[in-house]
Amino acid sequence: MEIVPLHRIPDRLLPVVGGKAKGLYRLADLGLNIGRGFVLADVKSEEDVIKAAAYYEQSGLGKVAVRSSANNEDGAEFSSAGQYKTFLNVEGREAFVQAVRGCVESLKGREAESYGKNFTGALSSVMSVVVQGMVEAVKAGVCFSVNPIGSRDDILLEAVEGLGESLVSGEADSIQYLIDRKRALAGDLCPSEIDESASLLTVTEIEQIVTGALLAERRLDMPVDTEWAIGKDGVLVWLQARAITTLEETDIGEFDSAADISDDVMTTCNIGEMLPGAASPLAITSTLRAVDYAMRFMLEASGAYKKGKNRELKPGSCIMSFYNTQFLNMSVVYKMAYSVLGASKGAIEMSLCGRHLDFPMAEKRLNKLRKFRNMFAYFSFLFGTKKARRRIDRHIAELEAPDSPANRAADGLAEQYDLICALLPALDYAFAQHFVMSAHSGAMSSALYQIVDAKVQDFEKTKAAVAPLLNDIDGIESVDILRSMRAVVREALRDRPEIKLYDSEKLTAYFRGAQGAVREKLDAFLARHGHRAIREIEVRSKSWHNDEQGLIENLKTVISTGGEEPSKANRAAETIQAFLTPYKGAIKGGLKFLIKQSRQGVVNREYTKSKAIKVADYIKTGYIRLAQGMVRQGMLPDEDLIYFLTHEEIKEVLDGNSALIKRAVARRRIFPQQEAMEFDDVFLGRPKPITHSDAEYGADTIKGTPISRGLITGRARVVKSFEDAAKLERGEIMVAAFTDIGWSPFYCLVGGLITERGSALSHGAVVAREYALPLVSSVTNATQLIKTGDVLKLDANSGLISILT
Repeated sequence: MEIVPLHRIPDRLLPVVGGKAKGLYRLADLGLNIGRGFVLADVKSEEDVIKAAAYYEQSGLGKVAVRSSANNEDGAEFSSAGQYKTFLNVEGREAFVQAVRGCVESLKGREAESYGKNFTGALSSVMSVVVQGMVEAVKAGVCFSVNPIGSRDDILLEAVEGLGESLVSGEADSIQYLIDRKRALAGDLCPSEIDESASLLTVTEIEQIVTGALLAERRLDMPVDTEWAIGKDGVLVWLQARAITTLEETDIGEFDSAADISDDVMTTCNIGEMLPGAASPLAITSTLRAVDYAMRFMLEASGAYKKGKNRELKPGSCIMSFYNTQFLNMSVVYKMAYSVLGASKGAIEMSLCGRHLDFPMAEKRLNKLRKFRNMFAYFSFLFGTKKARRRIDRHIAELEAPDSPANRAADGLAEQYDLICALLPALDYAFAQHFVMSAHSGAMSSALYQIVDAKVQDFEKTKAAVAPLLNDIDGIESVDILRSMRAVVREALRDRPEIKLYDSEKLTAYFRGAQGAVREKLDAFLARHGHRAIREIEVRSKSWHNDEQGLIENLKTVISTGGEEPSKANRAAETIQAFLTPYKGAIKGGLKFLIKQSRQGVVNREYTKSKAIKVADYIKTGYIRLAQGMVRQGMLPDEDLIYFLTHEEIKEVLDGNSALIKRAVARRRIFPQQEAMEFDDVFLGRPKPITHSDAEYGADTIKGTPISRGLITGRARVVKSFEDAAKLERGEIMVAAFTDIGWSPFYCLVGGLITERGSALSHGAVVAREYALPLVSSVTNATQLIKTGDVLKLDANSGLISILT
């Protein structure tokens, strides 16, 4: 240990004296008053503490402030403020010894250790101690040369009466002064409008503090956070200076699109069914880009937009992020209505939103020849379903090869990242093929609705009439999830009936050791559906084959029902025949064609969606492996944090940029706020979160759109998470913001479904119809209006929901 005066620290000691000592030395070097004091450089032993006590006694300082100054503290990238100890009003040898010991011991304290691991990736190995003569302060505070919590055009000055420690610790409210930076840098340091009679600080004191803070900023070459005190003698003393490390932190709209959409129609329909709610930064910058790519691919294939070298649609034109929630720009899609002969605004809205919208569409006139040519391009795209299926099957087969990026073992973290990069274009391709199927399915059902509504002239009745035509469809991938899971459970119950009584731990052990028919059925389920999940395009949502506990909980739910497959007669042929009876001639022939195409469209769409998600699962698994490796090598504090880096930032962290870890931690901290945000499903311009008032709730009858017919009375269970879903009891009515493929195992428990979003073609709607579950969708604020335990009468024939108690 060496002991040197604060204003005369030699260059060789600057790397070890720590952030506080270094900051004070630089202030003194600027001619600013830091008072009397000294620094104990690299205190290691009890012998060092005794030596320091002797020096203190000889200094004649009397009452002092003793502050830790660790070598990882108050740097440009991270501030460890508050993680180490400070002792004030220390007087006498014994008190001084205890204070120095306390500073040294805080080097290994739990808070500092956790902070070091999480933010700097390493622990401090050197503790120095700053000793300053105690200022008998009448005023004290902090000054930020750039406001870290408001406008960056301001200097923030905060002051309290007495000691400033109460301000720094958050125990006292301060008086704030906002100083215009531009004016201050130009020499106008203090607003003339300050009334000194009502102000804690005088104009002169404000000028002195701001001048000092700006000097420190220039010396450190970065915005600074300074602490100061004014003694009874009126002298300003500087106590600390460090870099402001919060200016680069995220805000709730960090990933908002910068596009001007003030006149555009935006919606959560369609994309909100695929990924409802907020998405992680990693999903926004990886898997979700594929959805935007596929939408642009479809619009270009229709001839609505130019492609190639003169491409009109840029990445992010169709799917836009605001507050981390994804929105579809309908105005971009509307161009098809006036670019493609036979397309219309209403058909586009029916295909994407399941209803007509009341927003106007900007229209431009194009020559009929071009529209005619685009019609052929679009119809070629729509009816390219067989080619799309062959392409995606071939694509998946290539990815399943041992030497593909999906299966090749990585030699190190950099190669693992490169393998993920190679899979991202593969996901673009897979979703492009899926959008062929999705567009075909939407177009056929939209045309069916339009022809029927021309006769019925009541759109609600039209939807109710068309919905049964999409029942009893064989070969739907999503319907097979519950069917296959039931098959696993039936074999397990035959093998060991007592598993009905097992808790999750015993059930996990049983399935791990399962053999014979049980193992065969379980392996078959995982091979076909193991890549599926709740919110499955979100990389943070683990797929079933990577989430053993989640899979076990789903199996446990199915076990509680016995796993039997309910018998159900397929009445599709007679339902369709009855529907077609009133129609004659070409109209009847057209409807018959559209019904067949719509039914096949559901099968095709669900098939390619599963395949596209399989590619997404390869990417998810790659990120899991990467996160595990980064944690092992000390690059990440925990595996979950990788989802709050962007795809590009991960490469920077691998290259040594640890500053991004703090930004990821900040993003994760505000993510629950983003998850809780709600938006109208259709609106004009930039989205604004909905704010609810108590007056909005409490209605006895709610109206929605009937999707799967039926009538049931039962208790409500509001489901906002997997944990909520796990509490479902047999016969309850599940109330959720959306239906999702991942909820499939719970459909065998519920008596009915109510959702805020969804259409007749959504995954949940398809499954609900197959299992004859009453489903009413498009119920605005259902999860707010209805409470768990409410007794409901769910009439999915009319779309009416009555809250009985």
